[in-house]
Amino acid sequence: MQMDEIIRCQDVSFSYPGSGEKALDGVNLAIPRGCCAVLEGPNGCGKSTLFRILLGLDFPDRGSYCFDGVQITRKNMKDEAFAASFHKKIGFVFQNSEVQLFTDSVEHEIAFGLDQLGLPEEEVRAKTEQAILEFHLEKVRERAPFHISGGEQKRTAMAAVFAMEPLVIVLDEPLSGLDEEGQDFVRGLLKKKRDAGTTLVVATHSRELAEDLADLRIRMDRSHRIVDIG
Repeated sequence: MQMDEIIRCQDVSFSYPGSGEKALDGVNLAIPRGCCAVLEGPNGCGKSTLFRILLGLDFPDRGSYCFDGVQITRKNMKDEAFAASFHKKIGFVFQNSEVQLFTDSVEHEIAFGLDQLGLPEEEVRAKTEQAILEFHLEKVRERAPFHISGGEQKRTAMAAVFAMEPLVIVLDEPLSGLDEEGQDFVRGLLKKKRDAGTTLVVATHSRELAEDLADLRIRMDRSHRIVDIG
């Protein structure tokens, strides 16, 4: 693995049990540190499966996945200390953001992940306040995430993940369900984070977002392979 690579997949193949076909077939991928990699392709091409591999939720049947110079395997992810360290380094924003929101207020949602990092209470408060301001959540900070708009839910989920400052943030269809104003906000925010050196891996059907954001464009097709990297 090259020193500037944060993610490397080498000949990664994966099949879901009982499916009889490959969800990924010989995927080779290298993502440099500080890069914004945009993953494109039709539904069913393997993007979600690749994300599960990157997040350590599934493991290659063949080939290897290395994150920050360390191979991620089923065996080492069973080690609680190793898994905790890994999950601090990579964050994920779901396409449907409401599925990852569970506390009683927007403010507590953002603070929860920071608490899990073991940060001092004063630092948790400061980082929470900073995220609330950056993601324009001041008016809904005390409201339950289930009682705010879809766009506010998306911003809350992103604020909670970005506040923890992981090395890599994976986002699945970050513009999904947003109106034009919301899309413009998220597009601008992701550009800002990319320019600040955050490594982003983004799946999107938006050609405009890909063209605006990508340092690296990765295309998959229904063969469940990467067919182009540009």
